[in-house]
Amino acid sequence: MINLSKRCPTASAYRILLLVCLTSSVGLVAQIPQKGNTAYTLDTMHKHLQEAEEGTWYVRISDVAENRDIFDFRGDTPAIPASNQKLVTAVAALMTLGPAHRARTEVYATGPIEDGTLHGDLLFRGFGGVHFTGRYPRSATPKEKNDRLRLQAQRMIRALHDAGIRRVDGKITTDTTRWSDMVSNEHYPCAHGLSFNENTVDVHVVDSSIRSVPMAVSGFLVEPSGNASGQARRGKSDMILVNSSVDGYDYWRLEHNQPSDVYAHHIRRQLQLHGIMVMGQEQPAVAETAVGRLKSLSIEELIIPMGVYSDNFRAEMLYLTLGFEGFDSANYATGQAAILAGLQRIGFPLEGLVPADGSGLSYENRVSPGQLVYILNMLNESKYREILRRMLPVAGESGTLEKRFLEHRARNNLQAKTGTLKSVVSLSGFITTEQGNLLSFSMIANHVKDHDACWQTIERFADLMLDLRLE
Repeated sequence: MINLSKRCPTASAYRILLLVCLTSSVGLVAQIPQKGNTAYTLDTMHKHLQEAEEGTWYVRISDVAENRDIFDFRGDTPAIPASNQKLVTAVAALMTLGPAHRARTEVYATGPIEDGTLHGDLLFRGFGGVHFTGRYPRSATPKEKNDRLRLQAQRMIRALHDAGIRRVDGKITTDTTRWSDMVSNEHYPCAHGLSFNENTVDVHVVDSSIRSVPMAVSGFLVEPSGNASGQARRGKSDMILVNSSVDGYDYWRLEHNQPSDVYAHHIRRQLQLHGIMVMGQEQPAVAETAVGRLKSLSIEELIIPMGVYSDNFRAEMLYLTLGFEGFDSANYATGQAAILAGLQRIGFPLEGLVPADGSGLSYENRVSPGQLVYILNMLNESKYREILRRMLPVAGESGTLEKRFLEHRARNNLQAKTGTLKSVVSLSGFITTEQGNLLSFSMIANHVKDHDACWQTIERFADLMLDLRLE
C-alpha cells in the first residue's frame, strides 16, 4: 500500500492523480441521467420522439434568457409547418413594412360632378386594402359586427360627400390590375385586391334565428335546411345550408364567385343605404378624377387575429402585399421573393426555407423548428415583442388553443401558434418552466394520421418542458 502521507515527489504525484480521478468521476456522475435532473428530462424527451407511434417529429427548444439551444431533434431539418408558416409571414411583414403600414383602395370619378351628381362611374381601384370588415373580435354579436361595417361605410360616404357626390349616374366599377397580374387567385380565391368583410360571410344561429355578417349577403346563398347537422357548404358552390334548430357559429370564404363583383354589389348597397343613389347607366369613358382613398387595417391590426385565430385570409393578404410592395405586383412568385429578400436583409438563416404561401395551407412550404425558434427569439428581443405575444394564443384560454390544455399544468402558461393540415400538426411558442425559465420551442409532426395522438405527444412534451431545471 502506498502511504500518501509521506512528503515526497511520488506521494504528491499520486495525490494529484487521485484528485483528478475523483474530479472526473464526479463530473461523470453529473452527466448520468437520473430522475429529476436535466439530463434525465432531455433523455426522456428523446425517447418520447424516437418511440412516438404517430408522425415524424422535428423539435427545437431554446433557453430564451441565455439564447442557447437546450434540446434538438432534427431541429435543422426543413419540414411542412402548416399554420406555423404564419410566423414567417408575420416576421417578414413586421421587419419589411413595419406595424403601421396600411394598404389602400383608391376611389375615382370617371366623369364630371355637377350639382351633386357624378355623370360617370364610381371606380374603386384596389391595392389589397382590408378596410370594410366586421369579423373581429370573434366574441362580438352579429349586430355589433354589422354596426362596425356600417360605421366603416359612413367614413367612405363622408369622403364622397366632401367630393360633392350625392348621386351616381353610372355604375360601381372596380380595378385590381395595378395591384396584381393574377386573373384569379387559384391558390386562395378570396385573397383579392378588393374585399368586403374579408370576402367572408359569418353565419350565426341564435335562438333558431339565422343572422349573417354582412347582413345582406352577396356572393353566397344562405338557405335554411332541416337536414343539415349544423352549417355546411353545398358541394362546389357558395350555397350555405343552415339548420336553424342548432345554435352555433361558422364562417365561409368566397370561393366560386368573382370577388370584384361581390365588392361592387356591397359598395352599391352601402351607398344606397346612406342616400347615394347609383343609377347604373352606361357612361362614356373619360379621364379619372381622384375623390378619396380608403385606408386598410394596419399590419399590426392584421397580424394579431391572424395569429390568435390562424386567419388564412389575412396571412395570404400580407404575403401578397409583401409581393406588391417589393416588386410592384402581388402574386405568389413575388410574395415568396419578397419574404426571402426581407429575411436575408436581417440576417435570417435561409437554408431550406420555402415560403410557398402566407398561411401554411400549401404542402410546398418548408421551415425548420430551428428557424421558427430563431423567429420567436428575435421578435421577443425586438420592439415588436408585444405584437408577438398578442398574436400567440394562450393554452386553455384563447384562439386556437382555447380548448387545448384545459386540464394541463401548461394552461395559461404556454403561449404558441398552432398548425394543422391533414398530415401535419405543429406548435411553436413559449412556455415558462416550474423553475421560472422562459423557453421558446417549436414542434412539427409530418406524415400524421392521428392528430389526437400527436397532441398527446405535445402535452407530454409540455410536462417535460415544465420540469426542466437549467443549470
